[in-house]
Amino acid sequence: MLLVISLLSCGEEVQPEPFAQMVIECDAETVSGNKFIAGQELLAGAETQSSDYSRSGNYSVKLDVTAPFAFGYVFTNIKEGDVIEVSAWRYLEGGIGSLVISDYDSENGVSERSDIVHKEDNGWGLMKCLFVASKDFDSIVTYALNSSDEPAYFDDFEIRAFFNNSKPDDSFDGLEITISDSIYDTLVERRKIALDQGVITADLKEYVKASLTIDGEKVPVDLRLKGDWPDHLETNKWSFRIKIKGNNAFRGMKSFSIQNPNTRSFMNEWFAHKLYEQEDILTTRYIFVPVIINGEKKGVYALEEHFDKQLLEYRERREGPIVKFDESGVWQVNLYQNEEGTYYNVPLLASAEIVPFKKNRTKRSLVLSQQLKTAQWLMNRYRNHDPFVGEYFDVEAAAKLIALTDVINGKHGQIWHNQRLYFNPVTNKLEPIAYDCFGEQNSTERKVEITGLKRENKVHFTLFEFLLTNPEVEEMYLSYLKEYTDSKFMEQALKSLQNEINAVQELLHFEYPNCALEIDIFKENCTKLKEQLPEYEQFIESPSEEGNPQEPFRTLPKNVLFTDVALKAYVRDTNDYGKYRVDLQNFHSSELRVFAYALKGNRDSLIPLVEVSIAAYNGSTDEQLLRLEEKPKWIYYRASNCGSKIFRYKVGKWDKPERVQHIKKNTNVMVPRIGEEGLIVFRGTQEFHSDVVVNQGMRVIFEPGTKVNFTNGASFVSYSPVDFEGTEDHPVHIFSSDGTANGFTVISNEESSLTYVKFENLNTMRKNNWILTGAVTFYEGKIDIDNCEFLDNNCEDGLNLIRCEFEMTNSTIENTFSDGFDADFCIGTVDNCYFENTGNDAADFSGSKVTIKNCTILNAGDKGISGGENSTLIIENTSIDGANIAIAAKDLSKLFVSHSTVSNSNVVFAAFRKKPEYGPALIEAEKMTLLDNKKERLLELRSKLILDGKEHVGTESFDIEEMYADFQKTFIPKKRGPINPNVE
Repeated sequence: MLLVISLLSCGEEVQPEPFAQMVIECDAETVSGNKFIAGQELLAGAETQSSDYSRSGNYSVKLDVTAPFAFGYVFTNIKEGDVIEVSAWRYLEGGIGSLVISDYDSENGVSERSDIVHKEDNGWGLMKCLFVASKDFDSIVTYALNSSDEPAYFDDFEIRAFFNNSKPDDSFDGLEITISDSIYDTLVERRKIALDQGVITADLKEYVKASLTIDGEKVPVDLRLKGDWPDHLETNKWSFRIKIKGNNAFRGMKSFSIQNPNTRSFMNEWFAHKLYEQEDILTTRYIFVPVIINGEKKGVYALEEHFDKQLLEYRERREGPIVKFDESGVWQVNLYQNEEGTYYNVPLLASAEIVPFKKNRTKRSLVLSQQLKTAQWLMNRYRNHDPFVGEYFDVEAAAKLIALTDVINGKHGQIWHNQRLYFNPVTNKLEPIAYDCFGEQNSTERKVEITGLKRENKVHFTLFEFLLTNPEVEEMYLSYLKEYTDSKFMEQALKSLQNEINAVQELLHFEYPNCALEIDIFKENCTKLKEQLPEYEQFIESPSEEGNPQEPFRTLPKNVLFTDVALKAYVRDTNDYGKYRVDLQNFHSSELRVFAYALKGNRDSLIPLVEVSIAAYNGSTDEQLLRLEEKPKWIYYRASNCGSKIFRYKVGKWDKPERVQHIKKNTNVMVPRIGEEGLIVFRGTQEFHSDVVVNQGMRVIFEPGTKVNFTNGASFVSYSPVDFEGTEDHPVHIFSSDGTANGFTVISNEESSLTYVKFENLNTMRKNNWILTGAVTFYEGKIDIDNCEFLDNNCEDGLNLIRCEFEMTNSTIENTFSDGFDADFCIGTVDNCYFENTGNDAADFSGSKVTIKNCTILNAGDKGISGGENSTLIIENTSIDGANIAIAAKDLSKLFVSHSTVSNSNVVFAAFRKKPEYGPALIEAEKMTLLDNKKERLLELRSKLILDGKEHVGTESFDIEEMYADFQKTFIPKKRGPINPNVE
């Protein structure tokens, strides 16, 4: 404050006139007394003028502890929403120094400070600092500062100030929120508590009722304050989490957060998400929208999608649990530090429960609940630094994310309690989700460093650093680093995104006229990373010696215990003695003694126990076991360092992470061809009673006439491509004589080919919580299928392709329990294929672009051809005989049908919206032959059928769930009767 007061005594106070912009430029060349002359303005600190170095002209300013500031300028009467940006060039070989924009309030002051170098040029670095007034201020001061002994040199100081900025008009598609007065008062009180305590604790994040206006109608939502730190609430743009209820969505999202654009560094965060999206790295949707609350224009907000199934579907992933490490302990420790001034290092990560998003949905779904158990075990391996990374983590996804995050240099989301991971139910592995890259504009990561180099001389690694100790991950990571740091990568990204960049800047410029994508930062990042690559490659070849291990956790003093860390209890049913098993774990630095429990709804009615002692945490946790006849909801305990004080722990919904058995590689199939390596060849007749697993880096070949029988629940899983070399006279036969085979699954992004293959009597993969839907499943890669048969398979999908490019010709699918052919997020062609007796849909496409031609469909239990989730289907010269709905378009899908025949169906054309995040569907049909059908069309509100040029539009909504009631089938794998493989 002495510095600020002295600055005031020599600064120039200016009250801005009501115009849009003020620009002040000072090159440190001209002085008058102790002030610099900058056009018509005067700036304080001319006594620091120096000829030691200069970027332009002959002078700069030299700042050190004896003369710590310069370029002082004072604004008065600043209004809420006014924007001030200062920039200057700093000599890079000198001290660091900062740019500062601040008010004068010594107790509740507002200050922005930045020492980030945005761009380098000829030994000088460009620095910027941005200030957006969160309220009215009497005075605001700007200056350059260096209070250290090492001199810092600044030149070419510039101020740009923008006043009386406007809000976007009603032409922008914004978000209109209505909150009742009483509920708004509740939010005001919660905000005040959060600002006072310095943390937005969980008790302040309870949801309240509100509404959104969507398509002119008010729809109900649940809304709460959002964020961890109070910067989310300091301005008039409070951060909110919003969940839309019912059959409604906003821009395809059911749940999302809105926050001040400054909270995530304006366009930098948006651009980072776009780069992740471009590289098919899982990430949330991140957009900018105008927001109106109770009729008041709040201006532009950043809107970020939350972790829901819509995120996965939009990114072309199948639904699976999204999980995280619970962070409640982190905020309890931080709150204690804010209140008591002391931070204690406790085992936060080790004690954190592994929890899913969308808890109620996960609990209600048997499939998601089973998948969650696997996800928890994989997460447990991840945090405990299991070296076999490829068994639990998608290696390529990890390598791409870490490399691109280095380029972006926005690593806030890599902190363990910020990480969000998706359990991919097809690959049975974790995928990271990129989000929350940056802090505020002035606190962007400054040091650019290859994450792999940060491992040097370490024993204790961050989670991402540890992933890079795996050679496979590190090799891919280095490859992607080289690709992403090449100038072509950024140039191509900018070219493809230019129209979107312009649109975002146009919207933001209403309130933030100088806001633009700081592309120079990203280019500088690439340059600095490229300079480090030789050192990193040398480090990989000869790693440095390990350094000192992490400092052990401290023993907490008397009467200090963190309840969100200390005790963990997991309850599960058991057939053993005692109806419920309770696993107790101690992460507290002193002994815990459990002495009672309580039931749900009666937490104050304690039921005594024979006291159970759990030893203190000492780098590993002690575990004890209770067996109870009643299911406890609360566990009561004391700690040896807290005397007689009683603590209680609320038992959660989720199981303790426990080992899930993995399907292991079967070396019996390793039969290489003579003289060739990397090949696995099936020939003749073979029978497998246990799982066959082929790892990456191989090539699997099935020779003509090969017969492979999978019995006793055996499965085939290949992470390498497969080639079936069957012929018309000698086809390949894959079957299960006892009907128990757990599917034929290929997970590879390479090309596979299937020629003259019969897949018969197979079940689908349902083993060790790995649950797939196809008797035959291909994930990613290019697939050619010709003259193949998929017969009598007991499965949800006879053939399931996911994220594939495919050609399927001259093939047959018959007698499947549910769908015959299901393609999710695919591009391909189905030509001259035959479908008969499918329990549900003959051919079902989601998020796909497919041409279907010259096909025949007989006796489809539900739909003949179905396109959903924004699919585009071209259907030509195809016959559908016998279906509930012959041709169905759902959820923004577009189907173009011509020269086709539909007969004996209940409904010929149906177009509707099934999922709220999508919109109405469209069918265009011409030159059709329609015979003996009960109803021509079924159209939901705003969905269209254009039949031979005549448009029909749905006028009312109908109950989709009721419509589907007759066709909902619960798939239960079952053993089929024996088959004779010698009978074709």
